[in-house]
Amino acid sequence: MPPTDRGIAAVSRNADGTTTIDVCAEVRKGVPVGTFARHVRIPTKLVRIEVAMRQAGELQFTDGVVEVVPDGSGSVYIRALSGGDTLS
Repeated sequence: MPPTDRGIAAVSRNADGTTTIDVCAEVRKGVPVGTFARHVRIPTKLVRIEVAMRQAGELQFTDGVVEVVPDGSGSVYIRALSGGDTLS
């Protein structure tokens, strides 16, 4: 199973119809800061957002830490932390 990234998810749409998801420490003034994982050129129809998102310009991002999980078949899920998971 592909690895799960945990952090703030920042989602941007690309001109070619794909999506980039940065997993980062925070979003400041609409810019991901401290990116430690990036999922690139995902067909937008395969991005599964299961949490509330905020908007900053063209960037969408989560308020808190989430899981970003590729499923091995091309889809990437942005979802709440699994029960009991923490970052500490």
